[in-house]
Amino acid sequence: MTKHSGQSLLEVLLAIAIFVLGFVTLSSIFIDSGVTNRVSIERSRANRFALEGLEAARAIRDRSFSELTLGTKGLDASSGQWVFSGTSDTQNGFTRSIEIGSLGTNYRFVTSTVSWIASNGQQSASTFVSILSNWQAQTGGGSWQNPVVAATTTLPGNITALSVEVYDNRLYVTTPVNAQGPEFLIYDISNEISPVYLGGLELGKTIFTTFVSGTRAYLAADDNPDEVKIVDVASSTNPYEIGSIKLNGNSNVNGIEYYDANTIHLVRERQGNQPTYFIYNVANPLSPTLLGSVNLGGGGKDLSLVRPTTPPFTIFATDANSQEFATVNTSNPANMGVGGAINLGGTEDALSCAVSGTTIGFLGSAVRSTTQEFFTINITNLTTPATLGSFEINANVNRMARHSATPSLVYLASSSSTKEFIILNVANVFSPTVYGGANLSAAATDVAVATTTAYITTQDPTAALMIVQGGP
Repeated sequence: MTKHSGQSLLEVLLAIAIFVLGFVTLSSIFIDSGVTNRVSIERSRANRFALEGLEAARAIRDRSFSELTLGTKGLDASSGQWVFSGTSDTQNGFTRSIEIGSLGTNYRFVTSTVSWIASNGQQSASTFVSILSNWQAQTGGGSWQNPVVAATTTLPGNITALSVEVYDNRLYVTTPVNAQGPEFLIYDISNEISPVYLGGLELGKTIFTTFVSGTRAYLAADDNPDEVKIVDVASSTNPYEIGSIKLNGNSNVNGIEYYDANTIHLVRERQGNQPTYFIYNVANPLSPTLLGSVNLGGGGKDLSLVRPTTPPFTIFATDANSQEFATVNTSNPANMGVGGAINLGGTEDALSCAVSGTTIGFLGSAVRSTTQEFFTINITNLTTPATLGSFEINANVNRMARHSATPSLVYLASSSSTKEFIILNVANVFSPTVYGGANLSAAATDVAVATTTAYITTQDPTAALMIVQGGP
């Protein structure tokens, strides 16, 4: 009996020890969870406080641009309107400061920073930025000869942006892989200079470019073998994947364009001796049908459809040293071949292209040490294209855009350090000239143009989307 009693006492002590250990462990988990939740709530409050700082600076700018004097400011609204006061202001343990820097006579770079000691004891900070223009100094909203940086947008996760597309009153933006938000974002641009975020799609992959038509978006992602995602965007707040196109190999798609009758055109990087240009029927997004493909002789960097021509043609910017510009007759997709080509000389890749009607093509290249980076090309006969004129950009021409309201202009997204957004006048195709442009905070990766507004994606994580206003 004594032996059994000893065992019972030992079992009780062991049970108590296990209970205490479990209680301590659970308590620690609950405490850690509580701290994490409090830190998350604190950051949300800090973000709102910082964004309020930008709105206050904007309100001050609207009252009088001259009040945006350079330096570090605090804010006060006790008089019923926002004014700068001191070098910082505090609210519930959060300290906010507004830093105002100059970007020229009529522009200010505004940084709103909120700092605080988080519940986990760490010193924390939240920062948002914007560029404010002296809109009262502009006449008629500006023109493309004198475009104005009207606003900037920071994307979720403070990440850079790779491409932008305008369709109806929606703006579509893509980014590198983003651990803190979607890589495909949709904005309402009913107010052209004040995009409103509606929704996005998290793929966990870099999305290089997109093309939107109707209720579908086609996304070029680094998700081998599903390089092209087909996304339903009928609901801007809830886009979702409905299919994909699978390509052999692991080369990324750089250009996508939708034609008609549910046909899309794709161009990708080199993949050995395999095709680099593809045409697919996507009437059934769950099972896209390959109509034809061809090897361009190099990797494709961009493409543009020549519409309407008989037979139908596509032009390309490639990395082939012997034919940076190429054309393909697509009247018979099952039996395609390169129809014409131009050798620019040198080893620099062509990066972007566009067309004007059925007679003129435009080509942009990587920065070249011995010659120009922008070219006008006669495509009247696409089997024998010929260079007409050129212009020295002294930077990469990463992407280009055109708009029917301004047929004599080409809009460039460049890597120039002095004018990342460049507008060229190509009315004289033999001698293009600079028409206008804007100095941005980082290299431009893509551009999309509405009638009076250009949307430019950049490599600046604090201003990944920049909105420039001009007009015919």
